[in-house]
Amino acid sequence: MNKLNLIIGFFIGILIFSCSSDDDDNSINNPQEPLKQLVRIESTEFFENNNVSETIKRYFENGKLVVDSTWNTSGQFRSKRNYTYNTNGLIIKEEFEVIQSGLTAEWNYTYDSQGRLSNYNSIENEPGFGTFENNIEYNYVTSTLVEATDLDNGNVEELIFSTDGLLISRGNTQYVYKDNNDLESINYGGNQSITVNYSQNDVLGGFSRLETFFNGNIMNFLIEAGEIPYAGESYFGARKLIISRVHENNGFTSSVNYQHVLDNDGFLIEEIQTSNNYEGDFYTSQYFYE
Repeated sequence: MNKLNLIIGFFIGILIFSCSSDDDDNSINNPQEPLKQLVRIESTEFFENNNVSETIKRYFENGKLVVDSTWNTSGQFRSKRNYTYNTNGLIIKEEFEVIQSGLTAEWNYTYDSQGRLSNYNSIENEPGFGTFENNIEYNYVTSTLVEATDLDNGNVEELIFSTDGLLISRGNTQYVYKDNNDLESINYGGNQSITVNYSQNDVLGGFSRLETFFNGNIMNFLIEAGEIPYAGESYFGARKLIISRVHENNGFTSSVNYQHVLDNDGFLIEEIQTSNNYEGDFYTSQYFYE
């Protein structure tokens, strides 16, 4: 359940941040229409001796992710997540199923008249573990402060943004950005943090460049998805290709290096992530366009 909760947190975060500001000028986040449209990503995680750990396939329609599916180490179909969007291009429902365990989950999102997330509701069911529900309400106090209230227990978490719409803090978690608004580091409180370094190449066509995926505001993306890594891709909002990522946790430091292959038009067609700490561990993603 831990991995699933990380995934859930990732999508909640993205949806909040993409809708958090009333008056943001998104002109800096709207590049020219791409020459090619991303239609599929095929990713594979390997461990020692080139053994496959997990395979992930993502399918896109009109620039939006519609299906996210995984296969286990034996090549058996493991899970599927479907995405449903409203007419404004915002996600209103996710449906998730793990074949082997029978776990099912559904997440529903409601927005206010300004297109900001106002309510998030989830229900998960796994045979032998019961049913779990979660219901969060979002209150936009100012353009830089959002309160997320857990309707089950009344707990309130504050999300603080800069006047430019960048997430600065969420509870004990602090975010630091570079001058171009790419995320530089996340400090989770205590002795856990992540630092990211970028190349000088702009991202063209790859998953991290889906500015229409969540309402067109790259700056407000939550750029993390789990620990190191979930599905091999931890940073989705970067406008530059990532060349390295360092994770520090209670005195243990681990790092990943990235290599990229571009086509003749400069579009990302392959990314390879190699662990500096676990010999033989690497993760590769191939990008397909039309």
